[in-house]
Amino acid sequence: MLENTQKIYQLILETEKKFNDEKAKLVKRRETLQKKIDSKIPFSSAAKKT
Repeated sequence: MLENTQKIYQLILETEKKFNDEKAKLVKRRETLQKKIDSKIPFSSAAKKT
């Protein structure tokens, strides 16, 4: 029983790490795309902020 609980907990930790890694990649990609958009349309982010 305890062994199964430990396996489940380990799987949860591994899944959480994978999720966080993927999330970090997506955030980085979004920032990169936003920079590309801003460089093509200079006023796009300035208009949003005001």
